[in-house]
Amino acid sequence: MEAEIQRKLHTLKSLQESRMKREREVDQQIDKLSKKLSQELKLKQRIAEEERGEERKARESDVAVIKAQNEAYIKETKEEDFALDRAHRAEIDALKSEEKDLKKQLFDLDYRLEELELKEAESLQREVEEGERELMASTSKYEEELRKYEDELDQLSNVHEQFTKKLFGSLKSKTVNGELTSGIVELEVATNDIKDALEQIIIRSNVFNKKRAVNTGNADSAAITKIGTILLGELRQAKKMLKTLRHTIVEFKKKCMACNTEQGKTLVECLAKLAEKLSRVGDAMAHMESDIETDASVDPQPLLKAFAKLETEVCNLSLRDGAPMPYQQDFQQHYHEGRVEEVDHDSDVDSVVVL
Repeated sequence: MEAEIQRKLHTLKSLQESRMKREREVDQQIDKLSKKLSQELKLKQRIAEEERGEERKARESDVAVIKAQNEAYIKETKEEDFALDRAHRAEIDALKSEEKDLKKQLFDLDYRLEELELKEAESLQREVEEGERELMASTSKYEEELRKYEDELDQLSNVHEQFTKKLFGSLKSKTVNGELTSGIVELEVATNDIKDALEQIIIRSNVFNKKRAVNTGNADSAAITKIGTILLGELRQAKKMLKTLRHTIVEFKKKCMACNTEQGKTLVECLAKLAEKLSRVGDAMAHMESDIETDASVDPQPLLKAFAKLETEVCNLSLRDGAPMPYQQDFQQHYHEGRVEEVDHDSDVDSVVVL
């Protein structure tokens, strides 16, 4: 056993010696290679230095040639620059002289322009003052006309009130039952309300047309736009009243059909005519509204005629319970002519007022 251990130790020792020997050999080879590489590196450096020296000489030669060329070019360029500089100086002197002349002309033009602007401002001021005077005169004229229209409207309202009282008085002598009488009165009142609204529209449309006829500037254009806007609002409000009246006619027609009498049949026929005339009034309003929106002149005559026919049918319904009035032809003629008159006849109503 001990011999075996001694043998292994001897083997291990021999292996260690062999390893150390191998390492020494490797170190020696590394030293040799290092020396060889160092020699080769020094050789390459010497060769590179020799090559750089030759390149430096070549570059210095090229630089000398380029420098000589540059000096020649600079000399030539300086001569050209001197010539150009003299020419530029001459041009600059000419431009300065021209600039001086232009400044003088500009000063003269500014002075003349100020004079012209002053004269134009004075002329415009005179025109504005004259326009303001004309506008004030025109405004006073329109205010006077408007007061006249308002007075006429008050007179018409009083006449309408008397006419309504007479109509209500005539209704009391009729044989229509209470429910139909109430319906006729309701139609009459609604028609009178529409009539009042249309009177205001007619007055406003006349003012609108006259303003358009004498339009002289922005102030009148603004006034025309304002009046047109108000007139559109009044027309639309009147159209709502027409819609309400149309609904009232439909409801009253149902009541007349339900009563199943000769009188009811007569009223139904009259209500049908009344509805047709109501549609014509609506068409006339729509036409006026279109004229205003397109900035055209407004013609109230179609609306007057259409409403005259509508009111004729209402009078037929009220005074004769649907039967034609003996003076219906004269009544319509006055409406078509657009006059306001008092027509006396021997009938239940002493007079009829026509707008």
